[in-house]
Amino acid sequence: MASSLMVHTGNLNASIWRGANWRPNQSTEEEFRNSITQTVSSVSADSLPSEGLACIRHSSAVQMTEAERPSLTVTVKVFLNAMKPHALRDAVDRVLSELKATTIDTLLLSLPLGDDDAPLVKDVVLPVWQAAEELHRSGLVGSLGIADLDVKNLELLCSWAQVQPTINQVNLSSCCVIPKDLVEYADKKSIKLLTHPDPKILLAPGAIQTCIRSPLQSGTCIQPSWVARYSSVITTRGIVQHKGYVAFFDEPCPAVGACGK
Repeated sequence: MASSLMVHTGNLNASIWRGANWRPNQSTEEEFRNSITQTVSSVSADSLPSEGLACIRHSSAVQMTEAERPSLTVTVKVFLNAMKPHALRDAVDRVLSELKATTIDTLLLSLPLGDDDAPLVKDVVLPVWQAAEELHRSGLVGSLGIADLDVKNLELLCSWAQVQPTINQVNLSSCCVIPKDLVEYADKKSIKLLTHPDPKILLAPGAIQTCIRSPLQSGTCIQPSWVARYSSVITTRGIVQHKGYVAFFDEPCPAVGACGK
């Protein structure tokens, strides 16, 4: 049987997602879980390949045309389940392939850092950031951003990085007001501070049940090694044209019963 699974939810802005089973204004966890689950349930195991990689794409999956790409600003946020540089490269390559795009304007990284107060470990974080830098140098990615770093860890990353982050996303659920020292440092380094509602543990199966029952083998339970959320905005109008998720499942669930039912 196939050993891994890629799921593309397609464009969540498409009219097909506006039916009775889809609710607007969901949290990020709900949107991800529900869109992935509905996409997977739309196919049968018999239709999937018997080995290698199985790909499931929602019928709303669309590809950008060469004519429309110059008018769009494309942002991709990658949620990593582990600090694996190759997973980041894989995520970017697969998103570009799914969208039939050649470049991403902004790449944002959400890293599984654990304790907010713990200092970054260079040997753990830097290889992932260097993978992002290589994507930037290759021309596949424009600007780089990071999520949920406090001022001390943002300073550490900037001291190690050859390509500096231009964005630091701040989750206001963890702080009602952005700390003054973070504002001052970001201003000095010309880093934009953007608020966001995304969870830091999007991929934690025990917390938000992002696992799925694999259609690859009966009873098999797998979870994603990474999830990429993409959006394209009509630059001159600020209108979201495309929005969706691409997830790559190849990690076994850590415990029986951890997956969503």
